Amino acid sequence: MISIVPTRLHWIGDDGEDDPQDYCAHSPVDFQVDGRQLVGPDDGDWTVSASAIRLLRSVFSNHKSDLTTEEHVFPCCGHGIWPNKRGGVTISGCPNGVDFAILHQESKIELTMSDGPVRVSYDEWRTAVLDFSTAVRDFYDQSEPKDLSPEMEPEGYIAMIKEWDELIHNAQQTTEAN
Repeated sequence: MISIVPTRLHWIGDDGEDDPQDYCAHSPVDFQVDGRQLVGPDDGDWTVSASAIRLLRSVFSNHKSDLTTEEHVFPCCGHGIWPNKRGGVTISGCPNGVDFAILHQESKIELTMSDGPVRVSYDEWRTAVLDFSTAVRDFYDQSEPKDLSPEMEPEGYIAMIKEWDELIHNAQQTTEAN
C-alpha cells in the first residue's frame, strides 16, 4: 500500500493564518510504501504545491532525479513560478529537498531511493498521487483567493493552477500505464 500525505498544510508564515500573497502551500509529508517510510514528517517542511504537480507529471512520464534538468520531488521552497513554453509551469527553488527517480517499467513504477529501489503498481501510484495532489489542491480551494495584482506577477500562479487542474483531470481519466 502507498500513502503520500501532507500532514500539516499551511502557508509560509506557518501561523495558522491565510496568506493571499503566498502562492505555494507547505507541509511535512508522510510517504510510505508497504510500511517503509520514504519521507517522514520529521524530514522537513516541503513546498507541496510544487510536489503535487511533479508527482502528477510522474503519472505520465519519468522523473529522472537529475537536478540539472529537473527539480526535487519534494522541494524546500519555490521562489519563482513562471509559465513555460510547454504550456505548463516552472517552479524553481533552492537546492534543498528530497529527490528520487520515478521510472515507468511496463505496469510498474520504480522509485529509486538512496537505500534501494521500491516498486509499486502503476494504478497504486496513480491513486496515491491523485489523493495527495487533491488534498493539497483542496487546501487552496478552502483558502482566501490569491492576490493576483500585477506586482505579485500572477502569470506563474495562473499557469500553475491551470496545469495542476489539467494533470488531475488527465490522471483521473487514465486507467493503465502508458
